[in-house]
Amino acid sequence: MSSEFTTTSFYEYKADNIFPGYVWKFSCLYSYRIYTNQRPQKINLMTRIIKCTFILPVLFSLVCSKQIYGQQQSLKKFEGYYQFINDTNSYLQITPQGNNLILHQLWDGKEIIFERKSDLEFFNGEFSFPLKFSSDQNGTITQVLAFDKDTWNKVKNYKPVVNTEIHLSPDQLKVFEGKYTFQFEQGKDSYIEISAHDDHITLKQMWDGKEINFVPKSDVEFFCKEQRFPLKFTKDNTGNVTQVLAFNKDLWQRVKQ
Repeated sequence: MSSEFTTTSFYEYKADNIFPGYVWKFSCLYSYRIYTNQRPQKINLMTRIIKCTFILPVLFSLVCSKQIYGQQQSLKKFEGYYQFINDTNSYLQITPQGNNLILHQLWDGKEIIFERKSDLEFFNGEFSFPLKFSSDQNGTITQVLAFDKDTWNKVKNYKPVVNTEIHLSPDQLKVFEGKYTFQFEQGKDSYIEISAHDDHITLKQMWDGKEINFVPKSDVEFFCKEQRFPLKFTKDNTGNVTQVLAFNKDLWQRVKQ
């Protein structure tokens, strides 16, 4: 007794190209004829319509899932830690989330979401914040340019800075008290004020009143427990404090009384 091969529908053909190995589960639902050793049986048209109505959303869902998975995998290449070229103590972390990238500022814990604009460019609309990545000839991500000016190198072996608090007496802390000035913009002075307490110092931003507490890690170095915010003071030959370096980049001069 002869056998007749199945005539495949358009949808089964498309599915087999997209998801090889899955189509056999649906082949009997999309065939005009059933592969059998008996006489080929015609499938009722209404039955085929009902079965197609059920299967098509499933196939559509699988296609979408595959596309989303592919997009997420393509974002994995951006994942990792990046070091600021102007301050080797400053790092940020990039992680993929869905179809977006999340930038984690390791010094203050802030997170910023970026949407993809092109193969290597992302953008945050809230802060008008662009990210532009660079890659080598093998397609491996090597750098990211933030705000069109700050370059961060991707690093393989990131080791977080471990700060150990030490004790300084109130008298030792009192020498750091005073006002300090710095110009974020040329010709415009900004001020901070340092005050001493029993076991820590407090930095007050005079422009907005925000206060940040710091504990000592050496006789001239301090760190903030809540944020990765270091302070390093400089003393002259007589032991008087003359300036403080904040964030390893902003040098504030002490205002003479």
